[in-house]
Amino acid sequence: VMDAGRVRAKLLIAHKDYLENPKQSDELKSAVAELGIGLFNLTPDTEVCGRFSLRHVVGTQVPSPSVSRRLLSSGEDTSLLLFTSGTSGSKKCVPYSLSTLLVGSTCIIASWELRPSDRVCNMM
Repeated sequence: VMDAGRVRAKLLIAHKDYLENPKQSDELKSAVAELGIGLFNLTPDTEVCGRFSLRHVVGTQVPSPSVSRRLLSSGEDTSLLLFTSGTSGSKKCVPYSLSTLLVGSTCIIASWELRPSDRVCNMM
């Protein structure tokens, strides 16, 4: 959670299982309150793989209007923060832009000759 402060996150998304654990939920709510950022609950859809819902966690800060009103991301927006395991020393945070993820996905689709009916689970 403290990495969220280091990367100047505007909100934090937590899986529903994490928020359903009272101790973990309280720790997370305390941390986002200290950072002054919003907290959202990510709940996977039980019927469609890859679909989920995001809901603001009541009692935590509501994101600023610039975050909550913005509907579309630009290609240069950071879309994924990948945290390394730290095997070479200390852990590192690697930001990926939306355009980098789209190019990578397009390359995988082309090299694996994927079709719309194919389903892939690609671990990072």
